[in-house]
Amino acid sequence: MVFPQLQNYLDSALGVKFLKHYTQYTADWKVIEDQWLSPFSFQEVLWMPPKHRPSSCKLPDLLKIVLNFWDRKKKLLVSKPSILTSFLNQPWFQPGNNLMAFSKWRAAGLTRMWDMSNKGKLLTRPELQEKASSLLPWMENMQIHHLWSNSGYNNPSITTVTPFEALMSKDYLPNKGLLSLLYKILLQTTEYKPLKFQHNWHRDLGLSLPKETWENIWSSSLLSSRSLNIQMLSYKLMYRIYLTPQKLSYIYPGTSNSCWKNCGEIGTFKHCLWDCPRIFDFWTKIRQQINLILGKELPMKLSLFLLNSWYGITLDPLSRDLVDLLLMAAKSLIMTNWKSIKIPSITDWYSRVWDYFIYDKISCTILASENLLIPLNFQEKWLPLMEAASNNTIDTTLFANHRYIDMLSYF
Repeated sequence: MVFPQLQNYLDSALGVKFLKHYTQYTADWKVIEDQWLSPFSFQEVLWMPPKHRPSSCKLPDLLKIVLNFWDRKKKLLVSKPSILTSFLNQPWFQPGNNLMAFSKWRAAGLTRMWDMSNKGKLLTRPELQEKASSLLPWMENMQIHHLWSNSGYNNPSITTVTPFEALMSKDYLPNKGLLSLLYKILLQTTEYKPLKFQHNWHRDLGLSLPKETWENIWSSSLLSSRSLNIQMLSYKLMYRIYLTPQKLSYIYPGTSNSCWKNCGEIGTFKHCLWDCPRIFDFWTKIRQQINLILGKELPMKLSLFLLNSWYGITLDPLSRDLVDLLLMAAKSLIMTNWKSIKIPSITDWYSRVWDYFIYDKISCTILASENLLIPLNFQEKWLPLMEAASNNTIDTTLFANHRYIDMLSYF
């Protein structure tokens, strides 16, 4: 699981159109757009240097965008040399510019090394003639053999197709799942660079989290609960979309940049969520309650409490999911009182925990009825809280009495 990258989403959509145009896709729009490339085919135009292509001013805008996608991503998506390269109308293979001489090859669909080879070996002339169902000229056959031998195509390690080339080589592409598959392929070719919000978190944490840790944080936000309300709050915090006094003072000059809790400090994002003495005291109380529930000591780490980062902390997966929800309940209370001087109480926190318990229960019930998530492990996840309450490890008077009784009824 990785962070969504909008540019790759856009390129994936363009890639779908590109592949459908490249393969034998008989849609009306493909027939119309192919006429703009005449006398060349789309497969031939792709491998031409841009200056040898038909004038771009005559091409429809969408076709220009697709060709631009290919020019930007070709080096990342296909091998070099690519066995899917068309040898017709290419400046680096002069015999292929004589379309009259290669007319039989073109009519038979033998315009790429892929079409004329099998398992890294070029087909013999009789095999090619059998495939073309016609007599192929001897001279052009020798020219193809010369091209194969001198361009590296006879090296199996070079002619191994990439995942994108494997899609290009198909005669039929499924509509379902193609966009997601392309997105995954593009992600593999994209160099990881921290986004702006990640740089801001690194500054506040005083350290740089590796890519794998960010992926775990993202997965934790998605998988700790099936409730969309809880997931959305987690994403908002992760992307730091909440306005702070400091940010508002930049937007509206003259506005005070002081913390809304009247501590006298500048209200940065980190301060409002962690450094403010009154907020930090609230977090200390939350940590004490979670330690009682788990029977273990959690470290007082900003990365854990605000980002749900378990980097360097050992805990079983179900307990992690529970802690993530308990911390999210505390963060949601801070967000509820974001511009207020009020500091939430532990009673408020237990009340919010009950709400999250219900959200999680409803979501799991719906998903289970649709067979979308089996097993759900709902009871196992919440069991430590129930055991702590039953054993009087935590003060059950902090619960609203009827809510505590209702919670027990689920077990």
